[in-house]
Amino acid sequence: MAEWKCNGIDDCGDSSDEDICAPCTPGMVRCDEGKCILESLMCDDKDDCLDGTDEPSTCGRSCFVRNGGCAETCTDTHWGVQCSCGAGWVLQADGQSCADVDECSLEYGPCSQLCTNTPGTFSCACLQGYTLRHGTACEVTDNSTQILVAVGQDLALLDVRTQAYRPLLSTETEPRALVYDLLRETYYWLTEDAELRVHHPGKGTQPLYANAGEVNSISVDWFTGQLYWASSHPPAICAGLGDGRGYVTVLGKDIAPEQLTVHPAARSLYWVNRGQRGRTVIAAAGMDGSNRRELTVVSMEEPVGLSLDHVAGRLYWISEYKESIETLRVDGSGRHSFHAVLRSHTEPAGPGCV
Repeated sequence: MAEWKCNGIDDCGDSSDEDICAPCTPGMVRCDEGKCILESLMCDDKDDCLDGTDEPSTCGRSCFVRNGGCAETCTDTHWGVQCSCGAGWVLQADGQSCADVDECSLEYGPCSQLCTNTPGTFSCACLQGYTLRHGTACEVTDNSTQILVAVGQDLALLDVRTQAYRPLLSTETEPRALVYDLLRETYYWLTEDAELRVHHPGKGTQPLYANAGEVNSISVDWFTGQLYWASSHPPAICAGLGDGRGYVTVLGKDIAPEQLTVHPAARSLYWVNRGQRGRTVIAAAGMDGSNRRELTVVSMEEPVGLSLDHVAGRLYWISEYKESIETLRVDGSGRHSFHAVLRSHTEPAGPGCV
């Protein structure tokens, strides 16, 4: 993919996608993608660069005359002047004028929640219940975040601030997936045999939809309380009432879904879909199965752990092949990679969490 070039990660395996970004040797300048030419060829009235960057409009000019025509910084060279712009601005194709950089529309914006672009800079803000830290990061105001974890056969709460660990209930199995409906205080999980289980307050633990098939992932719509799941056999995405009274197939044609997650506020589903001939994609659809679409192709990445940032509207996953964390916006734009050294497979696994 074009956006994988010059991202600091050797995606091709032979560094060819990163070598084109390396700086030119002294006495040379870069013009076409990956091409460096002698600086002496600048402004010689010949197009040595296919994009014409060796014959800029600032040839033969001097910074002493009207700042060389530069909107901001001007630097004299033997062939003319080199214009440049300050932080928050970018040099335009005419080689002279500067335009504002919209930091909020970058592939990965600088703010963790709300972003407002202003000329030459930007500002961040947070939703109610969060406090802005260091100008860009939003943290929970009361600092009381808890993580629901599955450790062995137990469900427990882990306090992020104090690291206090509080067991909640025993599942009598080692859950493969786990979700929680905060409004209804209801837990759902998958057993080792890919069966659905539910724990209602005051009602105990019960099996749920025994005929749902070989379920591999689950997610919950906290608006309605409906449970969504992806099944490998039969291949389908289904939605069911949380009390077991019935379910429907949302998508069941040309689908091989995994790692399902729902975005109730956007009325959307997202999942990893493994198609024919090894073609794997991050896919999306409406929660009723409408408007199905592909967001990005991830055939070579071995994606795991697809997760959703509901506030920022971003999907995240781990690429085992690239050894990185990947992200993109829920509309398919803003693809970005975070290079990371993943834990060795020989190290013991930690607890599962949601």
